[in-house]
Amino acid sequence: MRILAVLYCYPPLLFPAAMCYLKLMAGLAENEAEVEILTIDPESFDSPSPVPLDETLLGVVPDAVVNHVVWSPENSWPIRLAKRLDPNRRFTYPWLEPKKREWIGPALRRLRRMDMERFDVILSCSQPHANHLLGLELKKRTGLPWVAYFS
Repeated sequence: MRILAVLYCYPPLLFPAAMCYLKLMAGLAENEAEVEILTIDPESFDSPSPVPLDETLLGVVPDAVVNHVVWSPENSWPIRLAKRLDPNRRFTYPWLEPKKREWIGPALRRLRRMDMERFDVILSCSQPHANHLLGLELKKRTGLPWVAYFS
């Protein structure tokens, strides 16, 4: 079975969700699933403090898992300015909510360049819940089965 997993964060980002997804992807790979994941570039992650990275985690990432990395605009000056000017999201809600929605555009552009016919199922995992918007869009476009894991 070939699985496309929309994860957002994955090692070397050091977050509980990334650890959960690492275990899930390792388990799928161990059970002979062919897994490709879509994640953000850790350098584009918007963090109030230094981005928590642990490069040693890359040593336990399964070799068989193919990682498609997407640059997220969440740390760009226009997005940071919009968040600062509208902290309650009264006007920016359609573009910035659910949380991390700003990565959806670049992720969709990357997905359009991929051959979706080679996958058997789409898996979207939260956090953030914006991942499920990507999963839903892929379900609509491809008709593939979609599993939404709300962890």
